[in-house]
Amino acid sequence: MKGIIGITAILGSILLLNTTPAAAWDGPFGLEMGLSLDQIKRVAPVTYSKPTYVTSKVPVPNAAFDDYRLLLTPQTGLCSITAWTPEIEGHAYGDAVMAKFAQLSSMLSAKYGKPSSQFDFLRQGAIWKEPRDWMMSLEQKERTLATFWGGDGAPLPNGISNIAIKAVPMSSRAAMISLRYEFKNFEECRALLNGNSSSGL
Repeated sequence: MKGIIGITAILGSILLLNTTPAAAWDGPFGLEMGLSLDQIKRVAPVTYSKPTYVTSKVPVPNAAFDDYRLLLTPQTGLCSITAWTPEIEGHAYGDAVMAKFAQLSSMLSAKYGKPSSQFDFLRQGAIWKEPRDWMMSLEQKERTLATFWGGDGAPLPNGISNIAIKAVPMSSRAAMISLRYEFKNFEECRALLNGNSSSGL
């Protein structure tokens, strides 16, 4: 009888392990600096799009985003995450894009504190300058809508060095919002990808 109970307990433990949700780390979207590709593959189905890995599934998703781009090298592990919203369609005044941008920026400020810099401006001499031209001016790169954390600002948690959220035009009627996290190993990662590593000098 004791043997049967012991076997049952072991089988129960195996079943529990197999049904336990995928692990999540403390960083953005349940990921963290330095994760290897093997570690990421255990929690997110990725496809390779040089030099990044693409997934629609992360351990801790955010409903605003449906596409995640993970930059990593074998030497540094994960060094940046860029999340993208679906296309936000709206009229020429850009209200829907501005509203979603403001919502996400507010949530980021609540978590990471006051931004180090904010840009919401129309370039001097812009042709598309009327309120009804908001989306067109964004598409024509005459308008910038972006917010940044890091740099000279307060230190960020979980190995994050910089955060950037930007409105990115898709057409004169639609835009996406990108949210990018760079970790403290990002410069090393970029140097390796560019073939400019000073390692071994």
